[in-house]
Amino acid sequence: MRPLAPRDFTVLGTDRDELLRWLRSNSTRFFSSAGPTLWALAGGLVEGALVLGCRRVEVELVSSWTVVASDCDWVNLPSRVPAPEEHLFSRLFAFPEKGDNCHRAEVLVAAIARDIVTCKGSEVTHVQGEVCSAALLSYFQTKCWSRAIAFRHIAA
Repeated sequence: MRPLAPRDFTVLGTDRDELLRWLRSNSTRFFSSAGPTLWALAGGLVEGALVLGCRRVEVELVSSWTVVASDCDWVNLPSRVPAPEEHLFSRLFAFPEKGDNCHRAEVLVAAIARDIVTCKGSEVTHVQGEVCSAALLSYFQTKCWSRAIAFRHIAA
């Protein structure tokens, strides 16, 4: 994996659609040789939650959705580089708690997954793509998670 060059940063400061296209077309910088998979996306979210201090993080399959959930809201935990929730899926944020040259995984989920929904307590927010299924809503209602991020389908 080569480090980002100065010309790359001009792309990173542009609008959300351009950034997500750039991330998809440069996925080899962010994923193993297996490429971007739903499991790699889930792993990035799990790692971020654990690094920020969550003690219990789970990954479940609910209908066609991959759900990463925790009893602590890792999205809003303090970090050295604040990543406001409203921009988490649309900007690349440094993640020094994870290590040098690391970034938050949520924007990669936005670049790779077609559909994304988050749940904070009982509040469900549609991020992109199709709205969530009745099965996923039912799942959110029966669990007592502080935060869950659900996504599905690799974007073409």
